[in-house]
Formats: sequence, C-alpha cells, structure tokens
Amino acid sequence: MYRLTENLPIGVYDSGIGGLCVLKELCKEFPFESFIYFGDNGNAPYGSKSVEEIKTLSDRAVKRLKGKKVKAIVIACNTISTHLYNHIKDTSALVIIKTFPPACCDKDACLLCTPLTSNSERVKSCFLGKVIACKNLAGDIERNVFDLSKVDLKGILDHLPNKTSKIILGCTHYYYIKREIEDITGLKVYSGFDEVKNELFFSLKNHSLLKTHGNRKVTFIGKFRKKNEKVYRKILLKTPKWSKK
Repeated sequence: MYRLTENLPIGVYDSGIGGLCVLKELCKEFPFESFIYFGDNGNAPYGSKSVEEIKTLSDRAVKRLKGKKVKAIVIACNTISTHLYNHIKDTSALVIIKTFPPACCDKDACLLCTPLTSNSERVKSCFLGKVIACKNLAGDIERNVFDLSKVDLKGILDHLPNKTSKIILGCTHYYYIKREIEDITGLKVYSGFDEVKNELFFSLKNHSLLKTHGNRKVTFIGKFRKKNEKVYRKILLKTPKWSKK
C-alpha cells in the first residue's frame, strides 16, 4: 500500500455517467482537490444486476483506482453504496465515501431508484414514503443523455401517489432529468449530494488529507473516458478544465 498524502487525487466511481453529476458538485466544493473519474459505462446500468455481479465489477473498479494512487474513493452510485459500501470500506485502507438516498420520514415523499436499490436495507429502514423502482430509467438516460427527450418519464411519474409532497432521487443518473421532473410534477426534487460533500470533507480533514492550496486536475480513465469527458463538458460544465489521459 502506498503512503496517503493530501496531494493525492480523489477517485470517483460510478456505473456510467451518473457519477459525473457528483463530480461536478465535488469540484465546486473542493477547489484545490484533484479528481480521477472512472465510469463503467460498458456494464451500465448496475441497478438491474445481481449483488454478486456488481461486487465483481466494483472490486475491479476499486483496484483500478488504487492503481492510480488515489487517497479516497467516492462511490457515486446509490446501487453500489446501498449494497456494497461496507464490503468496499472493509477491504480498503482508503477513505471510502458512499452515496445514499437521503433518509426521509415523510410518508408523502416518493423515492425514485433502481430495482436493486429499492430492495436494500437502507431504503427499507430509512425511507417511509412510496418507493418506485424504475427498471429501465438509468439505462435510458445513459443511452440518450444527449437527447433526453427520448426518455419516457410519463410511465414512471404516473405511479406517483396523488398526495406526493416531494420527490427524492435514489440514482445519480436521474439528476439529468431533475428539472424535467420538477417541471412536469411541480414538486421539489432532492438528491443526496450534500451528504456526500459533507462526509468527504470531514473524512479528509480527520485523516489530515484535505488539500487547501494548489492547482486542480480532473482526469477521466477507462474505455469510455471520451464519452464521460464529452458529457461533463457539453452538459454539466460550460468551460471545463481537465487533463487528458
């Protein structure tokens, strides 16, 4: 195991493009940190796979990021986090940050998530409202991210209870259609990104790994790095700065 220092980058891992939304928020919150993004787009979406399948894929991805000498890994995927966070944390000497659907005691709230996330203990114990398992939504967004008009939301939103008070996103892919959902329903839509940023800040600080000066580098790795760079630049950022590798 290499020596962890504040100057090492932070790894961000997702099944595909969903984690880029988390990356964007992290870049705003941590102006001096460098990031390495790995999206396993070729195996997306994870939410319809078995736990054993995503365990194999996650172990491979974590090993790849460790090979880049990261000081922490942000699991920017609710499906991985809700089922494998403890496994990844227990088998790694790095700071591991999870992305969970926000806990909610409001019985009139509605959670949109993948089938695998909907069956997790996290959702069963920490969410009291309506849970809608969206079987194909993450995959549809992954395939049509440059033309989201092809993503059919009506079939999903028709399942919202009449008394729905708010909608919570339980998949980072869904962030791309957050505005559309708000426009259609007139409801406020929430994600769990603030919890991710807070946990990362305190974890880095407690381990003396928080970088407080210097220049940032954002690197994309993996077979689909060009696609992820393009999504990040064309959709999520106006004037991105990253290193090509």
